[in-house]
Amino acid sequence: MLDVYNPRHEQFKDIYLMEKISSNEGWIPASPEEGWSLGYGRELRNFVECIREKRTPESDLELALDVTLAIYAGYVSAEEVGREVEVKRV
Repeated sequence: MLDVYNPRHEQFKDIYLMEKISSNEGWIPASPEEGWSLGYGRELRNFVECIREKRTPESDLELALDVTLAIYAGYVSAEEVGREVEVKRV
């Protein structure tokens, strides 16, 4: 990961720098190997190895549900001014 400086929007208007950045002007993050740094390659490699070896992936449905509930609980808590909340798993 690195930061780059772009003084004018027009210079980088057609250049993809990184997922979910709000501006391409001023100091901005750029990731030359975004897929690697975000873990997509490792996740896919693990998935293929699990198919080959007939085992459960590191990132399974249970983990996805737990992460989604944790994020949702954060939103609910923020909406209630930081109160600790419990989000039930259905």
